[in-house]
Amino acid sequence: CISSAASDVYKRQNMYKLQLSRAQGNPSSIATLDTFSATDFRSAKYTVSISDSASGDLGLYEVCDVAVVHDGSSAYVSTFGRTTNHTGDLVTFSADIDSGNVRLRGQISNTNTHTVTVVRRVMNT
Repeated sequence: CISSAASDVYKRQNMYKLQLSRAQGNPSSIATLDTFSATDFRSAKYTVSISDSASGDLGLYEVCDVAVVHDGSSAYVSTFGRTTNHTGDLVTFSADIDSGNVRLRGQISNTNTHTVTVVRRVMNT
């Protein structure tokens, strides 16, 4: 935990690595990539790395930044800086609030298993 005594704003960083997959023919499978307390934090920024090594000759890879903010009842997401060796997005991101927690969610673009690495920075306001 990094503390800024001058402003009493706390920043926390966490890193997660998970497998994101779905069954053949199941396009609606959405997974939760991360959660944080809506009471404790107002926003989070993620750096996300995605790997689909089973596609193509060399595999498919993507990196992007995802920002999430909430107003207590709804969560809002913005994705930017996407860099990929593919023509489309490997993961579609969304966010919501469930049981007092903000969830970053992801849906993959095909039925291959994707490795998703997420680095999170949360901020309270």
